[in-house]
Amino acid sequence: MKVYKYRGIYDKEIFERDLISIQRNYYWGANFQTLNDPCETIITSDKLTKQSKFILPLLGGKKSEERFSPVMGALNKLLSHTNKIGIYSLSKTYNDELLWAHYANSHNGYCIEYDLNKLLESYDSDRVYSFPVIYKKQPPSIDFNNIIGSGKSNDLIQKMAGYKSIRWEYEEEIRIVTEDYGVHSYDHKAITGIYFGLRMMENHKNEIMKRLKGRGIYYYQIEQIPKTYKFSKKDITDIYGKEITYLCKIPKSKNQNFVVNYKILEKQFYKFKEKATISIELDSKIEEKQLISISNTIKSDIFIKANKIFISFMIKGMLKGNGYWATVNFEGNNLKLSVNGLNLEQEKLLIDSLKEESRETIGMWIDESPYVCSSMTLLNEDGEIILETKYIDGSKSIEKFESTELDIGIKYEQLGGNDHGEYFIIDKNGTLEYFSESGPFKKLKPFRLK
Repeated sequence: MKVYKYRGIYDKEIFERDLISIQRNYYWGANFQTLNDPCETIITSDKLTKQSKFILPLLGGKKSEERFSPVMGALNKLLSHTNKIGIYSLSKTYNDELLWAHYANSHNGYCIEYDLNKLLESYDSDRVYSFPVIYKKQPPSIDFNNIIGSGKSNDLIQKMAGYKSIRWEYEEEIRIVTEDYGVHSYDHKAITGIYFGLRMMENHKNEIMKRLKGRGIYYYQIEQIPKTYKFSKKDITDIYGKEITYLCKIPKSKNQNFVVNYKILEKQFYKFKEKATISIELDSKIEEKQLISISNTIKSDIFIKANKIFISFMIKGMLKGNGYWATVNFEGNNLKLSVNGLNLEQEKLLIDSLKEESRETIGMWIDESPYVCSSMTLLNEDGEIILETKYIDGSKSIEKFESTELDIGIKYEQLGGNDHGEYFIIDKNGTLEYFSESGPFKKLKPFRLK
């Protein structure tokens, strides 16, 4: 379902404030006391009072009121929470003349189009409710059914926060209600379009497109239908192009002349601990300054409310469970970067070393496993099978192996065996796979000279 938020451009400060919230993927859940309708949250309990007079005698004895007291106490506590909850007001329509006049600075502003389902896909630690506002001539009334069912439905929440006078009916409002007022993050893909008002200035339109470039957002111009009070929309071109690059592509750099794709595998935010974790898969290695750049974007645009953030980076094709290629830890604004695998310079050194190999080789590989990065060369020297391993600190090790031919390839075991029963098999394509008593645990693609 598509829903809409009207924004006015009253001055430079307000325009910048709202642009930052869109750019950094959060909305502000307003406190009830700041809403423009002073009649918000009015609820009558006359019906509940009448029901209590009937139910109290059924509870029996002089202690009936004491038994009923916890119920009323819980209700009053819930109703008092209206001072803490946040409200984000949206509409079902983008082309209402009154909404453009009242909330979009008489068409000098704009209207944001959201995918409501994506907007509600917040982190598990956030409790978010959403419902259409119900317009009535009289305030809603609560009864025992609302109290008993409040743990299973949002009926009582809606009565607290989802009723307005029928005079507001033209707004066709959809509300998002949060546990606390203030900043609430959302998936950036929730924004699907921006509608520009009839009187909106071109420099404001261009600034919005600039801030949101690379997100695949559609833009529309509101136009008046001739000889009517109605409006229509017209598609307009994003001056920065249609290519989606935001949170998925790393641009070329001075030392890297190609774009690197990446994707977010999973993310989690632990609200009450102010901690967040996120896992990123890179198509290939990137420079440390690029890692820092991505990490800062993740902090500002995904986890704005987190104080501690753990970011893990894996290279596409890495086996899960073998560690991370790189990690970034945030403690407040302090960033700590650790590259556990090969960085670009170290990889080049190992590759150059393999390219210089002139001995009789059975195969060559680069092991990118975090903390044990190395190049491996399997040699045939005077009938002996030698495995030479070179590490990034300049050291190397040499081990002798014996081979056994199998249907799937050639099995190589260390002469004299080893404490863990490990061996490796090289298949017909040159892929090396490690095995232990528990089964396979690592696979390496062959390095081939080009």
